[in-house]
Amino acid sequence: MGLMHVSTNSFNAVAPGQRATLDLPTRKFKYHQIRLVYGTGTAGGPTRANIEAELTRIAIAVNGKEQQVFSAAQLLRLHEFRGRTFHAGHVPLFLANPWMKTPPGQDALGWGTADVQTLQVTVDIAAGATAPTLKAMVAVEEREEAMSAIAKFRRLTLPVTAVGLQTFTSLPRDDNFAAIWLFPAASADINEARVLVDQREVFKATRTENDAWLEDLVPDWTAPAGAFWPLVFNPQGRVTEPLITRGSSEFRLELDMAVANSPTALIEVYGLRD
Repeated sequence: MGLMHVSTNSFNAVAPGQRATLDLPTRKFKYHQIRLVYGTGTAGGPTRANIEAELTRIAIAVNGKEQQVFSAAQLLRLHEFRGRTFHAGHVPLFLANPWMKTPPGQDALGWGTADVQTLQVTVDIAAGATAPTLKAMVAVEEREEAMSAIAKFRRLTLPVTAVGLQTFTSLPRDDNFAAIWLFPAASADINEARVLVDQREVFKATRTENDAWLEDLVPDWTAPAGAFWPLVFNPQGRVTEPLITRGSSEFRLELDMAVANSPTALIEVYGLRD
């Protein structure tokens, strides 16, 4: 049977100031997408602005270990970058990414669950939300397949205490990097970014240079708006071409900071589940 787009189990604890939880069925399904459908009584309804303000943390966990963590605002910015259209009330979590090149890109990162005990989605709802509602739809195949390599998102803050060159050497390198998505307080906070692996330079660009490079290479690319700095290591969307960091002795990110603000980073990596 091909891909199905269907409703699934219900969220628990959907209320302002609460962490809503959704337990998804496993074993017989391979997941391509989990689509959150959000409603709110806040003026204007589930607009992008209201969703970004009210869904402050979204996480997907396998067997109790979180594999992806981001806010709705960060996730929707990534979708915007990939040219995905925002639909009011909808927050898609792409597992098998439709923008990846095929074969086998579009299906390669889907989440098989034949060897998974629990698959859970959690959503933190802001205390200021009004009468929130939350449900999920899923795009799945009926296929008993073990989970292989997936895309994982690790969220951290890069501590910046001064302007000028700031060096970060403690980013996890046990998986291969697809991208580092930087969220500074303002885009102008960062003058230039540079990445080295085992003392070999693999990336260096100003924001203007980076935008021009991405426009040339990334399918369906949309110019990133606002405070957003994407460092993409497989810009042509090939699952087999991330930046190889697994087994390296050093990974170094250098940021030339114009302002001493600490950016948030989403580290997107490909590898086996944690």
